[in-house]
Amino acid sequence: MALEATRRPELRAFFDDTGRQFREPLTALLRAAGSRDPERHTLSLVAWTEGIMFSCVAGSYHAAVPSLTELRAGFG
Repeated sequence: MALEATRRPELRAFFDDTGRQFREPLTALLRAAGSRDPERHTLSLVAWTEGIMFSCVAGSYHAAVPSLTELRAGFG
């Protein structure tokens, strides 16, 4: 959807607004948890999550879902 949104302004607006609705509470949560740089940590967490989701759909985990242990190791 992100790639298609680069070509369709109406989709870009929806995509950006939806992402903001997810990121803003996450940033607030990280700030409340004591993050010294909640915006940067939000970006890192979202990028990691999006990468895992892509990997599960089309990448190295497309045939098998990663285990909780593998996810925790990748996040750490």
